[in-house]
Amino acid sequence: MQPRAYSCDHIYYGEVGRTYEVQVQWPRRNLRDSTCNVTLVAAGGPHGDIVQVALRKFSIGKFNSHTDHGCPHGHMQIVENMRQYRPGYWCGDGVGLDIYYSETPSVTLLLTRLRMDNDLTAIDSFSGFYFKMAYKFIRQSDAIVRYGTPDKQKFTGVRSSSSMCHFMFPACDVKPCYVQSPNFPGLYPRNTTCYYHITQTQIPFGKKALISLRQRRAHLINVKSSKQPLDTEERHLKLYDDCYYVGDYVRIYDGNSTKSPVLLTFCRGAELPEIISSGASLLIEFTTSPYDSPSHESPWKYVSGFELVVKTKYVSKFSSGNTCYQILTPQKNSTGWISAPDHSVTPNTTCVWDFRGPPGYVIWIIFARYARETQVRRHHTTLCESRLTIQDGSLGANKTNLASHCRDTVPRTCDRIARLAHSNTTVPPCGPYESYVTHGEQASITQEFGEGSLVTKVKFLATYEFVDARQAGEERFSPCSRVIYSNGTAKSHKLRFIAFYFNAHKILDCIALLHAAPKNVFLYGRGGRKNVHCSWLIEGKSDEVVKLTINSLKTGSSTCRTLVRPLTESLDCDGGEASVMKLHLSEMPWKDVEVPRACLCSQEVLPHTIESRGSALMFNMTLLGMGPGDDYKTFNFDVDYEFVKKPECSGGNRRLTKPAGGVFLGSEDTSEECDAKPWLLEAPVGHSFLLTLPKATLANESCSTDSRLVLRTPGATDTLVVVCPAAAQDAVIQLVWPPIPGLQQQDNSRPAFLQNFVRGIPQLVAQWEPRRASALRMQWLHLRDPDKVAESEAESAASASRRRKCKELCVALGACIAEQLWCDGTSHCPDGSDETLSNCFLERIPWLYLAMVGLTITVLILISASTIARQQRHKADDSLSNHIHIQHDDHLPPPPPIIKRTNKKKMAKETRRASTQETILPAKDNHHRLSAYTPDEYTDMDFETT
Repeated sequence: MQPRAYSCDHIYYGEVGRTYEVQVQWPRRNLRDSTCNVTLVAAGGPHGDIVQVALRKFSIGKFNSHTDHGCPHGHMQIVENMRQYRPGYWCGDGVGLDIYYSETPSVTLLLTRLRMDNDLTAIDSFSGFYFKMAYKFIRQSDAIVRYGTPDKQKFTGVRSSSSMCHFMFPACDVKPCYVQSPNFPGLYPRNTTCYYHITQTQIPFGKKALISLRQRRAHLINVKSSKQPLDTEERHLKLYDDCYYVGDYVRIYDGNSTKSPVLLTFCRGAELPEIISSGASLLIEFTTSPYDSPSHESPWKYVSGFELVVKTKYVSKFSSGNTCYQILTPQKNSTGWISAPDHSVTPNTTCVWDFRGPPGYVIWIIFARYARETQVRRHHTTLCESRLTIQDGSLGANKTNLASHCRDTVPRTCDRIARLAHSNTTVPPCGPYESYVTHGEQASITQEFGEGSLVTKVKFLATYEFVDARQAGEERFSPCSRVIYSNGTAKSHKLRFIAFYFNAHKILDCIALLHAAPKNVFLYGRGGRKNVHCSWLIEGKSDEVVKLTINSLKTGSSTCRTLVRPLTESLDCDGGEASVMKLHLSEMPWKDVEVPRACLCSQEVLPHTIESRGSALMFNMTLLGMGPGDDYKTFNFDVDYEFVKKPECSGGNRRLTKPAGGVFLGSEDTSEECDAKPWLLEAPVGHSFLLTLPKATLANESCSTDSRLVLRTPGATDTLVVVCPAAAQDAVIQLVWPPIPGLQQQDNSRPAFLQNFVRGIPQLVAQWEPRRASALRMQWLHLRDPDKVAESEAESAASASRRRKCKELCVALGACIAEQLWCDGTSHCPDGSDETLSNCFLERIPWLYLAMVGLTITVLILISASTIARQQRHKADDSLSNHIHIQHDDHLPPPPPIIKRTNKKKMAKETRRASTQETILPAKDNHHRLSAYTPDEYTDMDFETT
């Protein structure tokens, strides 16, 4: 048809299944305004419910701009009688063209040509105005792209009564909600702003509702972004500023108003990644520019407009909120899981997980997985838009980066830990190269989202644990070796433990204290340890003893049992070698010597109280064979201890280092406070002890009393031998330790108990436990192996093979004694060979006096020789004078010679007689010589040595 000067109005009807065409053309030189209204009506039933209009040819004036005076020569408008839109404008030459689907039964196309009096160049620029379209009528049940199938209909919202393009989606948890552009899937109107309010009001208890938007089917999103209908670039979403050329965009707000944070602004078309709100409401804004030219990609592969699938998700109400900032403390949960935000994050957002623990804690962070995914392709940038930072310390100035990762680098991960997120299974522990451990009680994890999480999605799952690294006392040798003092220097909060499986928090004071197993998981199987040994030295003042009570003990699956030794009445551990927890209690009579007192590994004898004999008590915990799930909840104990005032022992430190001596063991000669204090025997390296205990027998034989002498090596749980006073007067026990190979015993009928030699300084602890009035004497002698003496003195092989390999060799023992004991006036060897004249003759001569006498004699001899020589010279002079005189008196005869005779035979006989008398007859005081092996000749002294 050809419009006249007045407007042409036509109404068209039709039937379903048929296609109709309409064509409108104006003369080129028509300078007058003209309008043509084409109305299409779907009358229902066989005449259809909605109208489809396909633009075949379109050339109306000139298109200048999308925003301002875009159609100066004419335009097309589309109006539906039941929709109060502000109609926009299409003009210019259409390419590829578009399809329009009405939302109501009636639609009107307004074709307008404007006068061109002031734009004569436009007349020459266009060959004419031409419009051609095809239309058909469609039943609503057949429009499945918009409405869905009859058995799966789409809920496209409730239209607001106040506006034609405002929609409400109230309950998308039970309805299949779909957000569609107006007239979807066809040409959407121009100069329009639509709002889609999505809310969830019914929320289950303990949950939080989140709104999810997504479109996996890329052809269902096509929002115009340029005037070129055929874009040679790969289809992808354009974001934010890239959508402002045309002015058509979809904007998503994280909230219920346009003042809420913007999650995303997009246009063009591609798959839309999932967008999740941080709360129970979400707002979608769809805005189009006033002017456009109808165009579409050809062939027709994509719809016009968009459709988004809406769903409601429920998460824990404790999940991160829209601030993306969480403060984590052990008061809420000592352990837990964190993950990337469940909701979408706006650009330039930094999510922070702030860990704040009490002093003395450390934080263990393990990533089960971490991944970055670029969901929307953007222009390449050199900036790191999604950096992960793990900091040790507070968020202030005092912080240290444990890790910083960007782009292709990821943090340490331990994927097997993810199995613990939803089950109570046991997994191997994550090591130091699979996790992070802070040095202090504060830390933070920071995840930056420079372009928002929709551009680069970050997904991670991590677990954290506030590890209580506090322990009682001060560090001694290692973090699990502690010392606790009575003077308060090691108290404060470090002693304020809460016993496991006890709800009551015990208040501590300066006397009675509570001590419990450490909560540091790195000391247990869950922290990667199979075996561990911890010790606490509880040290009082010199006038104090330690009283300790073990109240409870939990040992996991250990089969170890606590037994009472009948000989010593002490507690010992038996069995449970595969997996075991043992508590060892030891004395510390000297700073460097530990004497075991008891071992506990089960509940049978609890509660058990022990009081130290000195001012210090060592408490040891040994864990063996721990599994990957074991920690302080599997193995723990509860102990009370206090410092009790007691008089200090005035009997010295009882450390015996002299090479020989004896002690009296009995309460009648010592103060009561010293009764239980042990004796320590020490010998030089390479020496052994020869112990002699008169009137003693083994504890498993007949004893005259229940008092015991316990001999053990320092630190050894097992005793070397247990001795008791004997009723028989001739009972004697000898002990040689460490053993000397080939040692000759004084009396083969007397038993010798040998123990494997422990390298180092030989030490023996003698613990006298008087339970009744009784006493024992103990004598000791240091011995050396003669073979080792020969080697130490670097003797030749020939001399080392000789029997006499050292000067101080006791032939009866086959061992050497100390040099200072040799010929000291007291017999130490059983046969007295160390005091015989043949061995001690030279030692007993007063060599200093002999030297002085010899020197005097030498001087006298020299003087005599000088005198004789002088006399000889005088005689020579006199002889010369006499010779001259004799020459005159040679008739006188010479005097006769004087001869002195000596009976040599008689002198030899006297010499032999004297020698025999000295050798056979003993000295007058020989019967007063002391012997170390004549026990009855010892005096009743606390300490006797030579």
